[in-house]
Amino acid sequence: MKTETDSTLRKDTNVDNIHLKKIIRWNRFLTILIVCASIAGGFKYLENRIIAKVTRLELDWMEDSDTHEKFGLEFSTSLGGPFIITHLVTESRGYPDPAVSATAELPHPLYMRGPKGHAYIYDEELKKLKWFDSSGKKVAPPRPGDPVIALYYVLQNVGTDQK
Repeated sequence: MKTETDSTLRKDTNVDNIHLKKIIRWNRFLTILIVCASIAGGFKYLENRIIAKVTRLELDWMEDSDTHEKFGLEFSTSLGGPFIITHLVTESRGYPDPAVSATAELPHPLYMRGPKGHAYIYDEELKKLKWFDSSGKKVAPPRPGDPVIALYYVLQNVGTDQK
């Protein structure tokens, strides 16, 4: 024998189950959405880091293989370019520090085609450059092996319309 409370209880339970199922569906949908967005963001971050590393201009001191003396700067790139190098700046802890860095303008901008391009500035040429600190006073050039970075432009292809 069925009572009135049994049928009311069943209706309430049925309504509760429908609401619970809706909440579970929305929860799954939002979880999947967040996971997909996180994966897409992670891929984009990694892609930007890898591409930036591969396409940037690298600057290293050249070294004599026998004496291990450093005798000039070598600019190189694996994939990027073309580049126009205009200045050299001494660096501190991986970035130019205005308080302690010195800047030298190259007498002629150095053009480097990419990919797999190389350009060189030898020690004699480095000594001829005029180095200035942030206040404009002349300072001594960096010693071979001191950290130096290059200021450069990455050229973009922009043409005129041909009619």
